[in-house]
Amino acid sequence: MKYVFASMAENHLDLEFFFEVKTNLQREQLAMLAKGGLTRVQPGIESLSTALLTKLRKGSPAIENVHFMKGCLYYGIKISWNLLCGIPGETSNDFDKQLDLFKEIPHLKPPSGLTPIWLERYSHMFNKPGEFDLHDVRSEAS
Repeated sequence: MKYVFASMAENHLDLEFFFEVKTNLQREQLAMLAKGGLTRVQPGIESLSTALLTKLRKGSPAIENVHFMKGCLYYGIKISWNLLCGIPGETSNDFDKQLDLFKEIPHLKPPSGLTPIWLERYSHMFNKPGEFDLHDVRSEAS
C-alpha cells in the first residue's frame, strides 16, 4: 500500500479509489492514501461504544474510531458507516452513551443507518457461537 499510493501521488495520476478499511490506519497512512487518490472509505466502525466493540471482538476502542473519522475529515476522505444493533449482550445504556458521544462530535460524519447485526461466515460469532450465547448457527442453504 505504502509504495503504490506514494508512487501515484508522485506521478500525479488522476485516479479515485474507494476501499473498505479498518480504523487502525494511522494519520500518515490516511495522508498518503488521500494524496494517491483515495476519496471514499467504508470503515468497519460499527459502534462508538467500546463495550459493544469488545463484544464484537473488533480489537479497537471507540476512541480509535473517532480518531479515524477525524483523520478522514482532515484529509477530505468521505466515509460511510453503519451503526450495528442486535449485538448479543447489548443494553440500552450502550446506545445512550453513544447518543451522548454523538452530541460531542457533531462535526464528524454520523452513521448512514442503523443495521441489525448478521452472521458472516468465518466471523467470530459464526466460528464460536457459544461465546456469544448463540445456538444452532449454520451456513445458509444454497
